[in-house]
Amino acid sequence: MTALNTGIITGVFGLLVAITTIFLTQLKENQQHKRDKKKSKYESIETLYLDTLTLLEQIIRHVKAQKDSREFDEVLSRLNARWQLAAPKQVLNQYESAGDAITAWSAEYFRGQPKKLGYGDMIAISSQDSLHQERAEELYPKIATEMNKLTEMMHKHLETLRI
Repeated sequence: MTALNTGIITGVFGLLVAITTIFLTQLKENQQHKRDKKKSKYESIETLYLDTLTLLEQIIRHVKAQKDSREFDEVLSRLNARWQLAAPKQVLNQYESAGDAITAWSAEYFRGQPKKLGYGDMIAISSQDSLHQERAEELYPKIATEMNKLTEMMHKHLETLRI
């Protein structure tokens, strides 16, 4: 009878060890999966934010160089779609504010530039150009303000996602 009791106790103990091992292994795998998912989300948002800041800076430089920034339209459309899907509402609103500031400034900046005449090197300077140039100069600091707010919000959001 003692051998039978010992066998039963050993069997139950072995079964408990096996069940505990399976449970702990699954728990570890679930935790690893959650960490991997959080890391992937963090990296995705970080890439979105880096791509955004890079593109906005490129657009500003293109406008200042009087280059056509329409080449960014497709990239900007994709970026906007990513923002709609991934960004928190508050950060998305700030992104839109920064974009609006760049749009307002660039419109005035282009209106204030001398206009080329024909195919030669001749340009026309209008009395209206200086009004638009002054307005562009007034609007430019708002870009820096809005971009700084956006960058700060991005940093704060990324901090909440760190593992």
